[in-house]
Amino acid sequence: GGLGHVGCQYAAAMGLKVCAVDFGDDKREYALNTLGCQAFVDVKGKSAEQIVAAVKEACDGVGAHGSVILAPRPESYQQGVDMLR
Repeated sequence: GGLGHVGCQYAAAMGLKVCAVDFGDDKREYALNTLGCQAFVDVKGKSAEQIVAAVKEACDGVGAHGSVILAPRPESYQQGVDMLR
């Protein structure tokens, strides 16, 4: 969504490595080629544990330094914490 796009652009402009979490090939292409994200995790068909593992792997194998949760799903907030180093 719009807030996620802005967040990715701000983070990339500040020199941060960004891993976008969303679903679909169109969003992957947009995140990587337009928004400046270095990684993308597609959540479609993945369990919460698989999503967290994929983000950790995309973030040097140990997890993200920070997390911004914008999804309107309560479980996303726990996943955001679980993705951290």
